[in-house]
Formats: sequence, C-alpha cells, structure tokens
Amino acid sequence: MRTNHAPFTYLSIAPAEDITDIRENGDTTTVTLDAEWMFVKYNFNPYASSDFIAHKGDTVLIRRDTSKIYSRAQPQIRILNRDTKALDVGYRKAYLERFGSYEGLTIEEVENHHTLLWDIYDFDFRRGFKAWNEYGMRHNDAIVETLEKENVWIDSLNTAGMFSEPAYRYFKERIIWSLKKRKEFGYKGSLGEAVADSIFKADYDKDRFDADIYGFYKGFMNSVAYSSYFPKYVQVSQGSTCDWEYTYAKLQNDTLIKGTPFFETFLIRTLDGMIQDFPKHKSKKYVDMTVAAVDSTFANTLTERYHDAFAEEMMVENEVLLMSPDGKKTSLSKVLSSMKGKVVYVDFWASWCRPCCAEMESAAELRERMKGKDVEFIYLSTDEDHSKMCGSLDKLKLTGCKVYRILNPKAAKFMYEYNINLIPRYMLIDKNGKIVNDNAPRPSSEEIERIIMSLQ
Repeated sequence: MRTNHAPFTYLSIAPAEDITDIRENGDTTTVTLDAEWMFVKYNFNPYASSDFIAHKGDTVLIRRDTSKIYSRAQPQIRILNRDTKALDVGYRKAYLERFGSYEGLTIEEVENHHTLLWDIYDFDFRRGFKAWNEYGMRHNDAIVETLEKENVWIDSLNTAGMFSEPAYRYFKERIIWSLKKRKEFGYKGSLGEAVADSIFKADYDKDRFDADIYGFYKGFMNSVAYSSYFPKYVQVSQGSTCDWEYTYAKLQNDTLIKGTPFFETFLIRTLDGMIQDFPKHKSKKYVDMTVAAVDSTFANTLTERYHDAFAEEMMVENEVLLMSPDGKKTSLSKVLSSMKGKVVYVDFWASWCRPCCAEMESAAELRERMKGKDVEFIYLSTDEDHSKMCGSLDKLKLTGCKVYRILNPKAAKFMYEYNINLIPRYMLIDKNGKIVNDNAPRPSSEEIERIIMSLQ
C-alpha cells in the first residue's frame, strides 16, 4: 500500500498495510510500520526524489544543504542504528556521479523542467511545434540510452555487493519498466489503441500484478490499459475532454480487462467524468444503467459513491436554484423578479477561477461608479463548496453584495441554453427582465459602463 504524506511517500511491502499512523514533532517524523521494511520516497524538490529502504526500528537522519539552490540541494540520508549496504540509501548520489547531473536532476527528471530542457537542446522557438517534437524525440532517445546503460551498471553494482536484495530488486524493477514504457510509448507518453490492446494481451499477468509490491509493473500496465480505454477526446467550450460515451461503450463490450483490477476502476473513472462534464439527467442515466448491470456489491459501492451527486435539488432542470452566503435558498427567477424596473448585470464566477477573481477589483469600481443609478449587480458562483465561496468574499470585495451559489449548475436548462460552462461570464438584463446580452463585456472593459447607461 502506498501512502502519501508530503514530503514523503511510504510503500510498505505488506500488500494490505495502509500506513496511517504518521506523527510529526518538530523536524522529526515517526511512522508506525507492521511490515519488516518499507521504501521511502523523499520528495526534496518539485521535480526530484530520492528513494531508500527503511527497516522496522530504523532511525533515519536526512540532511540537505539549504545554502544551495533549492533544485541542487541533494539530501544526505543515513541510517543510524545499523550498518547498511552502500547504495541502499545512496543510489541517487552514485547515479548522478555516473550519468551526470542537470542542475541536480537526472536526465528523466529534466523532462518536467522545460526551461532546463530548452537550454540543454538549445531550443529555437522560431521553429515552432515541429522543433518541439524533434527535441522531444531526441530527449526520449537519450533517456532510453541512459536506462540501458543503467540496467547493465546496476547488475555490476549488485555483483559487487553494493545493495541489499530488496533494494536491488526495487531499483532494478524501476529501470526495467521505465525502459519498457519509454520504448513502447515514446516521447509522447501515449499509445495507439490497437497497439495498447496487443501489449496488454502480451504483458498482463494476474499473478505478477497481484504480487507486485513495488508498483512499477502495475504502473506500466495501468498506462497501457488507459491508452486503450481513454484514447478519444471531444471538443467542449473549455477546450477538450475525454469522449466518455466512447469509453463507456468499450467497457460494456470489454473482452480485455474484465476480471482485472482495471475494469471497475476505469468504469468509476468514466462515470466520474460524465458527472463532471454531462448535464445531470444524462450522467444519472449512465449511473443508473451501470448499477442495474453490475453485481450487487459493486452496485452498492456506486450507489453510495453517487448518492450526493444526484440529490433532489441538484436535479431540478426548470429553475436555477441559489443559496446565499448565510444558507438561505431561493431561485434566479425570484431574484430577478425582485429587480424588475432596474438593469441587472449578472457575473458568473467561482472562487477557484483566477480570471474571475482578477475582475473583482474592476467590478467594485464599476459598482461605485453606478451608485444612484437604476442598476443591480448579482454574482452567481459555480463553486461546489459553499464554504470556499463564502471564504473568498472579503478578499474579492463582495461582502454585502448580492452573492449566491448555484446549487444545480449541471441540471438547470438555463445554464445549457446559454452555454454557461466557461467562466467568467457576464450577462445584461434590461428593466423589463429581458436578457439583452448573454455574453456582456467584463467589468474591466471600457464599454461596459456606456452599455449599462444606454439601458437606463
């Protein structure tokens, strides 16, 4: 079981062990472990980590030279209570000495550090996307070459007695499956659907999968299976999203992964995607259809998982339901009805939306300039978490304004009729309650004040 606890990731060799007893006291972390040993991944900067083995009862001292630039501050890891094989805790340092360091990163880690990658290959932006593909292929080839050399080198180190047996197996497995993925996937990191199917048929072994305590084989097979079942994308207003209906249909007709750990996981991932991207009535149809088709245990899991997603008020289609910061419920039609005789400027936003929040300073200035005029401003949030909306009001200068959270954004026909799924979005309603501009200028625009005044 892999347990994340920044800046560490713990991997117990006991398949069923979920490491949850993690206590911190100052700069000391105490982990309770049932298994005899575990692997620890120390994430010492955003792009790099250092792996080592800790046995039950070990005291591990980790030091990093904080005087160095963050990315170059390689950790010094020592186990104090016993003698260890030289590379059980020092493999990363030996690797960098052997194969080179790119500002403290390995050649694989450089891939996540684009500015450094551009420097290494003297990237010419004027050559555009074609050049980026060429450099991607060059870098992937360099990684494959290094992995092949590392694969031979690590065997020689093991022969020389530099590893304990579990450490050697761990690092060796990582090399094998990293190398295989690089060769199969190339620099793009994805596979054609037919290719993925053939690789899965050739490489999947249930016994090996179940016994894979390191997770590298599981990770490779997951990537292959994902390429097979999530290969198609469709355009939406926000850009693109997975073609969930294609994936769902393929899973229903599946002959490849049914009976493997992927099937139910991928089915849940597909239903989650539908709930995120589809109108409520459409996603509910797929959830209900799935619950009716699977065994009772899995059906109960799905019913419990999606119970809140289809709460009664969230399924209302003919009205936009709203909740004010103090928890009072109303509807958009009631709010707009109370504003008849005034121009209404509607702002669709969310606390997590940076462009939305960037406009709020201008929105406050616009409200100030419009004081005394027949105009109202309402702010409709698409936040899923009511507390996050409320917690942002002071910072965004919305305290005291007419602010509401939309309770049924995925069900309300109004939201789909006006295609309000990309925010920020603004709307102007005249004094008679008629929508005169369903994609009005932003508060920061030069023309918005003139347009509002023309409706007075």
